[in-house]
Amino acid sequence: MLYNLDRAKQFLPMDALKGFREALEEKEKEVFKKIDLLEDSEAYLSWQLNLLKVNMLVTITYYKINTYQKISGWINKLNYTYKYLTINNEKIFFSDIIKIYIGE
Repeated sequence: MLYNLDRAKQFLPMDALKGFREALEEKEKEVFKKIDLLEDSEAYLSWQLNLLKVNMLVTITYYKINTYQKISGWINKLNYTYKYLTINNEKIFFSDIIKIYIGE
């Protein structure tokens, strides 16, 4: 009887095309174009960016690889020269940000 159990293991389902399932899931994701903010919204966002400081708790919505993502956390780094910040080691360029919520 033990022989039959070992033999059955070789017929278990397997992924014949390694990574194919992940590629299909990636393809099915909805693609968003980056939106252009209105002048008033850009001015408000610029004002908010000037308020930011390192170790400040924020929630940011930003554009990354054909989709919008939201991240919350403490700002690790602010670089006004190259116009980016990092939260939880995620580098976010100011030009990709569409919304900032400054928490306490």
